Amino acid sequence: MKALIYQRDSHILINQSLTAKIEQQLIDKILPLLPFWINSDILTFIGLASSFITAGGYVLSSQNKSFLFLSCVGFVLHQPRRLGGLVW
Repeated sequence: MKALIYQRDSHILINQSLTAKIEQQLIDKILPLLPFWINSDILTFIGLASSFITAGGYVLSSQNKSFLFLSCVGFVLHQPRRLGGLVW
């Protein structure tokens, strides 16, 4: 398995996951489609907010199982946060 290595200044990120190659291909296709004003800070905020949405859905699902749908929405919103190519 080939590791993907990202370097920025003195920081080095090595991605050795099983899906590293596929992730990099997706990142290379998605990043050019993003508007110029979306940066790593906005993606971090989206990731944090979606984590709270997911957790809230799980907590509220003890009252009504329909809130599990909210957790699914939070999980889907969390996926853009994986575009680490903006940070690196």
